[in-house]
Amino acid sequence: GFLSYQELWDGLNGSDVDWDELNTEKRLVMDRLWVQADRDGNDRVSFAEFWELIAASRSPTETEMTRAFEFFKMLDKSGDGLLDRLEIQEGLQNPDIDWTL
Repeated sequence: GFLSYQELWDGLNGSDVDWDELNTEKRLVMDRLWVQADRDGNDRVSFAEFWELIAASRSPTETEMTRAFEFFKMLDKSGDGLLDRLEIQEGLQNPDIDWTL
């Protein structure tokens, strides 16, 4: 199954964390999410895989699915219909994107 948000941030649990530890935690979370999202192991994430990861934590509406597809298209800089790690990483670091479904 999928890891919960709390399991992903498992090492932080209210303790004092310096920036290096936080960056390490962020990389670990990204790695864990990547393994969950890349179901077929081709080192790329399709919209179906992306949606499966989102839908695993909620009962999404059709509006949320449409918004998720818009997110996916924003992340897919190459336009090939697949996300690589760099596209996801750059998108998640973009302060101009409101990730609220």
